[in-house]
Amino acid sequence: MKPSRYDENRFRSDAAAPPWGPAPGDVESFHRTLPGWRETPLVGLPALARELGVSRSNLLLKIEKYGLESAD
Repeated sequence: MKPSRYDENRFRSDAAAPPWGPAPGDVESFHRTLPGWRETPLVGLPALARELGVSRSNLLLKIEKYGLESAD
């Protein structure tokens, strides 16, 4: 058997959920329970994507999510 660069954590249990938060895979549900949580708007930027030569470009609008004023 070839030696591994990494050792397996023999104490790890995929069945055990951490006592301080949601079970693995249930993170989105947990965040939805936080006061004031709402989904961050995502805006497509097709012109920028074309200019950069990529298939898609998106922008997360954190300003709207947190109610920040625009710096017009």
